[in-house]
Amino acid sequence: MELMTRWSWTLGLLGVMSVGGGVILWKLTGEVDGTTRAFLAVGGLLLVLYGLLDREQLKDTVKARSFQYNSGSGLLVVLAVAACMATYGLARKYDNTWDLTRGKRYTLSDHTKTVLASVSEPVEVLAFFKRQSNEFYDFQELVGRYQEHSVQLDVQWLDPLRNPSIAAEYDVTSDVGVVVLKTADGRTQRIDLLPTEERLTKRLVLLLSRSQHKICWSMGHGEPDPDDDATELGLGSAVVELEAGNYQVVRQVIPTQGISRDCEVLVIARPEIDWLPFEREALAAYLAENGRVFLMMEPGLAPDLALELERYGLGLADNVVLDDNADNQFMGVDDSRFLVLHGRNLLSHKITSSLGAAVILPMARATEVMQLDGIVAQELITASHQSWREPFGSNLTTFDINDQIIGNVPVMAVSVIEDPTVLQVAAAEPQPELIDGQPPLLGAIGRAIPADLAPKPGGRLVVIGDSEFASNGYLSLGNNLDLFLNTIAWLVEEENQIGERPELGEALTLTELQSGLVCVLANLLVPGLALLLAVMARIRKRYL
Repeated sequence: MELMTRWSWTLGLLGVMSVGGGVILWKLTGEVDGTTRAFLAVGGLLLVLYGLLDREQLKDTVKARSFQYNSGSGLLVVLAVAACMATYGLARKYDNTWDLTRGKRYTLSDHTKTVLASVSEPVEVLAFFKRQSNEFYDFQELVGRYQEHSVQLDVQWLDPLRNPSIAAEYDVTSDVGVVVLKTADGRTQRIDLLPTEERLTKRLVLLLSRSQHKICWSMGHGEPDPDDDATELGLGSAVVELEAGNYQVVRQVIPTQGISRDCEVLVIARPEIDWLPFEREALAAYLAENGRVFLMMEPGLAPDLALELERYGLGLADNVVLDDNADNQFMGVDDSRFLVLHGRNLLSHKITSSLGAAVILPMARATEVMQLDGIVAQELITASHQSWREPFGSNLTTFDINDQIIGNVPVMAVSVIEDPTVLQVAAAEPQPELIDGQPPLLGAIGRAIPADLAPKPGGRLVVIGDSEFASNGYLSLGNNLDLFLNTIAWLVEEENQIGERPELGEALTLTELQSGLVCVLANLLVPGLALLLAVMARIRKRYL
């Protein structure tokens, strides 16, 4: 043991040489590869062994007055500088951030990440900001997070005052903050308001989408007006969100116009008047030709249309879903019909898998899934194991153990038509004569069937037993907006638009007086207090 202690200094020397070799390799190659890590690890291990074997000598040396005031202090400074350099290098190499804010304000949403993952062409981001302004720093931080997830984004910082010609080319007249997104073939999108994650992602989607999807809004059965964004039960806000993306929403009066083949998605929202036989047959023909339908309907509405869904492997019974699970109830609302569904209630599907918050349904009717040849049906959202359903209009305040469905009652389902021949669409028949310029409401069942009907697999039907979740009064709650937009995106097969959209988050707003107090505290009081403590320590040391 004494011999090992005597020659332990060789371990220290080899350790210093090994660590030095690792640092030199790092500086020469610019990266910490396997060889560099090996040198550093071996060097560190040798230094630890040296310290263990010769610890008594090291202890005496460190306690010596000459070491503490001369060579020791210099060595400590060198070691501190080396540690700082190593920490800086590792931080540059492995740059990670952690968002500790409650609302994840500095974390991109899943929807944004999905959009960025789909960017397959270079996008030039022209950022017109006044240098050193608050808006400049805010957008610099935001777009930096975008660049972490996509190498296709190239940001150019342009001060409108220093680059007047480029600013004039893009009609930029303000230095508050204007962002222009541009592709190599000249397509552009512009953000005039202060760019947020929500606005930037929407414009990026519009920029990358080369086509605009046509969404037909079913009319003629008492459906809500798609332009009603003022009343609580109107659906205009959901339509506004659609039109802010790459969607065009048009009215489709089914009794007189039928269902156009140009409709990429037919939205049927809360029909108060039932569909006639020829309209229901037109719906079957539309789905047989690879059509896409989103049906939202509360209890007590359109019984014939609800019964027609069995043709597609789905059903809407005339009932109301109730749930007594405390986790599935809205705080302050003592009503079992008001459903708050999240977690296990959202089953595995592209529409629902990205939803992290809850879906709020004010009152829903149960959906049903049937197994039919040529049709694949699946539940999307269910109530909890303490849920049940009651006939619409009955006493809804007591639990009925004899009811036909108890526990995990489904409220949303999807059907994919793989074999359109199973729909058995009626043959096309001539159009009836017009009466006062309009076709009669009654007539041949096949009058709205195209004469050149061409069945094609792939039709999709999504049914939810509630439409109020997408109304103006409830759209902003939980993941309601995400559920609505995800459903439309899945129907048109725009999967890069499926995800949980960013929240607005909480912002700290200060008045001028509060801003002044913060400025005084940060720039005067804190440094002044540190200086005062230093002076007091100096005086005390001198007179002790």
